[in-house]
Amino acid sequence: IKGNYIGVDSTGNASAGALLAYNRGIIAVNPQNLTIGGSTSGDGNIISGWGEEGILISGNGISGAVAIKGNYIGLNASGTATIPNGYAFIFEPFDPETEEGCDCVVDEVSPGILVSNAPNITIGGTTALEANTISGNEGGGIIMYDVAGTYAIQGNYIGTNPAGTARMANDGEAAVVATSTSYSADFTLGGTAEGARNIIAPDTDNIGVLFSG
Repeated sequence: IKGNYIGVDSTGNASAGALLAYNRGIIAVNPQNLTIGGSTSGDGNIISGWGEEGILISGNGISGAVAIKGNYIGLNASGTATIPNGYAFIFEPFDPETEEGCDCVVDEVSPGILVSNAPNITIGGTTALEANTISGNEGGGIIMYDVAGTYAIQGNYIGTNPAGTARMANDGEAAVVATSTSYSADFTLGGTAEGARNIIAPDTDNIGVLFSG
């Protein structure tokens, strides 16, 4: 999936009206050898303005590599302003049996990237063109939960502008949240290779990275 404007208009500077509940930019369930973006100029997507996640990867039946590289997630095409993913209004009905709900409209927040029960994901890389900028999203930058496998988050700008010189914070719990129900999960955040370092600005709760397992 390369070189697309997903959720923004043809100028890349405004939402295309996708801010509706349950709308996501890209949903991949048990993908096989999937790359979103890429490593060369023009490969990156603009994935912004969605009511829920910009990207959702789920399913433990993944075969092969899944990589998210070189995208703007939550920004306009020039990287100068936010077009957040993850803010929508939904109707929450009242359940008389459980006494839960309110029969009212509530807001719901979601992250730029959500990985749910899906193994072996790479977000970013070690070259400049592989870096994602994941900023301005309402429910956090990257959230991973119930994961077991190998994960690399490298070379990204999370909560900053694409140059890493100004804060464009994600809202929500943290810039990166990773939870695992399995001790077999292997996370790499950054690294010693040139270009592997992430630039992570704190979210609006002043949390940069939160790991919980």
